[in-house]
Amino acid sequence: RPTFRLGLQNHWRKLDWNVELYSQPVRLSILSYTGWKVLGKKWGRVLRSGFQTRNLFDLNDDWSVYQFFDVAFLDGKRTKDNWAIHYTVAPSYNLHLAGFDFFSVGPYFDFQHYGNNQNHFRLGHGGYFSPQRFYAGGVQLNLRTEEGKAFLFEGRLALGVQHFYEASAPWFPIGCPYASCGGRHDSNRATNFAPDLRMRIVGQVHPLVQLGAGVYARKTGDFKEVGAGIFLRLFFEPRKGVFSSDLPTYLFGAIE
Repeated sequence: RPTFRLGLQNHWRKLDWNVELYSQPVRLSILSYTGWKVLGKKWGRVLRSGFQTRNLFDLNDDWSVYQFFDVAFLDGKRTKDNWAIHYTVAPSYNLHLAGFDFFSVGPYFDFQHYGNNQNHFRLGHGGYFSPQRFYAGGVQLNLRTEEGKAFLFEGRLALGVQHFYEASAPWFPIGCPYASCGGRHDSNRATNFAPDLRMRIVGQVHPLVQLGAGVYARKTGDFKEVGAGIFLRLFFEPRKGVFSSDLPTYLFGAIE
C-alpha cells in the first residue's frame, strides 16, 4: 500500500510550527512492518495514517515550550482496526552557553492512548505496542551547536519514569479460524525507568562533501531500542558550513 508525508512548516513571531498529514508503516515488529504468512494466512503490514502538529513557542529569551499532538487511524491486512492519540508537552530553560544555538533543560510529560491492544502476534493482531494508558515524565536536556560551522552536533538526553496499561485482548480479535480458540491474552501493566538518548552529527569534510552519523538508545513500554546510521552527502556547489536543515530526520525514522 502507498505511503506518504505531506507537511507545512513556518516561523511566525515567537512560534515555530509544523503540521503534517501522513500514512506510514508501523516499524515495531516484522508483523507490523511487513506482515507475515503462517499456514496459508497472511496478515499484518499495519499503516498508521493521521495528522500531527509540532510547535515551539518562545515565552521570553530564557523559557520556551514545546508541544506535540498526533491523532491517527491504524489498519492492516486481516488485523483489527485501531486508533491512537498522542500528546507531549515540554517547557525548557536555555542556559545560553557559548558555542551553542541552544543548551536547554526542563521537564517533560507524555501521554498516549490506543483504542484496543494489538501487542500480540496471532491472526488479527498487528504486533505493535498499543497501550490503553501510557504516561511518561521526567527531565530532559536538549542541545545543538552553532550553525554555519565546519560541523554541527545535536543531542537529546531524557531521564524519566513511565507507566503503561495494556488491556486484555482476545486471541483472535477479528474471528476464530479454528474449532476452539476463545481464549484471551492477559492484561499487562508496568512502571519503570525510561531513558532516551539521541545524537546526530554532520561535518563538512570538503566544500562538496558532508559526512554524518547518528545514534539512539531508548526504552519504551516492553521494548529496548538501539540504532545507528551514517550517511554521505554530495553537493553540486561548494558549501562553507553545516546548518540544522542538514541534520537528517530519517536516521531516527523508526521512533519519531
